[in-house]
Amino acid sequence: TPGIHPKMISSLQVFAVGPQCSKVEVVATLKNKKEVCLDPEAPLIKKFIQKTLDSGNKKN
Repeated sequence: TPGIHPKMISSLQVFAVGPQCSKVEVVATLKNKKEVCLDPEAPLIKKFIQKTLDSGNKKN
């Protein structure tokens, strides 16, 4: 997603495929409180999600 630097992201929400959505949805909440939709297929977003998941696994 052009213009969104990973350091500006406060949190990510990933919504799985379901009755309302035919594909995965990724919504980022930025540090300025704005919410933006991100392309889950973008390489940077995939990398960011994987990094986030990996860091979450280390806490357990």
